[in-house]
This record gives sequence, C-alpha cells and structure tokens, in this order.
Amino acid sequence: MKALFAVQGKSLIVSSIVGTYEGAHVEGTGEIAELFSLPRATITFHLRIENPLEGKIALLFDLLAKNAKNANLRIRGPLLSPTGEFQFF
Repeated sequence: MKALFAVQGKSLIVSSIVGTYEGAHVEGTGEIAELFSLPRATITFHLRIENPLEGKIALLFDLLAKNAKNANLRIRGPLLSPTGEFQFF
C-alpha cells in the first residue's frame, strides 16, 4: 500500500492511497479530522476496488454482486468505530 498524505491543522489529509487488498487493486482518498484528539477524531475514506471478484476478497463480493466490475467503499464516522458502505457497479 502506498499513501500520500499531509497534516493540515488538526487533520490528516490523504490525497492518494494505492495498493492491493486480498488480491484486488484499491485506490482512493481520505481524511482523519481532529487527529490529535482521538475521542473526537472522525474518519472519511472513499476507496475504489477494481475487479472485486478477483483475489481472496471475491468470496465476500460474490455473495453480494455477481457481475460487479468495480466497487466503491465509503468509510466514515468516529475513528474508533467507523461504518462502511459498499456500492457495486
């Protein structure tokens, strides 16, 4: 995984994330706000997973979206307990 990031004020801004997860190519951006205050810190990441039916991650996606070519994963919420939402297309 390769990430480009900068600290701006109280936020960690991730301008680029590129890598693989369980054999699938992943890219995206994100932010961790209130970085220096963990109880108030929030996370927002937008990740794109190309060809989600390749690699080990395929078992999860195969159950959810048989013909998906790509998937978006949005992660947001408190840093210590964020939630995720998938979109398949």
